[in-house]
Amino acid sequence: MRRTKVADAILSGHNLYVSRGGRSILQDVSFSLVQGKTLGFVGESGSGKTTLALTSVGLLSSEQGEVRYKGRSLSRLKGQDLKDFRRTVQYVFQDPFASLDPLQTVRSILQEPLFIHRVDRKEAAGRIRQTLEEVGLGEWILDRLPHQISGGQRQRVALARALVLDPDILVLDEPVAALDVSIQAQVLNLLQDLIQRRSLSLLFIAHDLHLVHLFCDRALVMYRGLVVEEGHVTDLFARPNHPYTRLLLQSVLSGIPGEPLPEISPVDSEEILPDSGCPFAPRCNRRIDICKQRVPPAENRDGVAFRCFRPENEPKRS
Repeated sequence: MRRTKVADAILSGHNLYVSRGGRSILQDVSFSLVQGKTLGFVGESGSGKTTLALTSVGLLSSEQGEVRYKGRSLSRLKGQDLKDFRRTVQYVFQDPFASLDPLQTVRSILQEPLFIHRVDRKEAAGRIRQTLEEVGLGEWILDRLPHQISGGQRQRVALARALVLDPDILVLDEPVAALDVSIQAQVLNLLQDLIQRRSLSLLFIAHDLHLVHLFCDRALVMYRGLVVEEGHVTDLFARPNHPYTRLLLQSVLSGIPGEPLPEISPVDSEEILPDSGCPFAPRCNRRIDICKQRVPPAENRDGVAFRCFRPENEPKRS
């Protein structure tokens, strides 16, 4: 379910399956990240977006399918090649307090990845100063522990730790979800500036389509481990095909001009999932019998790929 040519991708996943405790976390998921572009994974909690991101960078393994970096399978990277990949791809986790060692000073946190990759101390000191300046922090912070700085400052330190290795790909897992609203705008503005300045390729994980629209070129809309729609963010906002994509839009828009909003059941933690068929069927007001029997095949329309037997923009029959 992708329009991007694999040859154009710096990082790509192919038919990925991941399960846990007998439950599918990812179901036949494919993606392609193009050099210098941003790809968003969007969906509610439990949709599989973080699992997909972790699998994409080799922190989780898939039971089927493979992830490729510049055409090479991650499973075949060994020794120095694998170490180079770890430098090139950096992950910024959702909660900066949990991802930073509470017993290390900011100086040690930023030095550690540089020393692992054998950057000498003089060059390391210069990189740290430059990176701190990029993320809007001064050298005064170097001797502080994580609990001695604010949440926004911790997130900037987490960004600095990722950027200090000069990566090609940055994975941002809901980078402002753990921050106060007053701090979120500052961090988002910083991220936009860094992306442009460094020409980074990004995997951007969010549950909010507004952020995806703000940061991403393309997006995968995920529901219960299945990619239900994929395309350029402008197309997804203008003419969503899958009812779930429209449900996400309801959270950020008052409505799509000229079209009524669908009536879809809210999230229910006790929701009974079908043993087969479309996982969204229990909540969908457009479901028909076949929706409960099998997963819809991927269909492409005007550059957007989706899985739905009764898409929102279904052509009218004469």
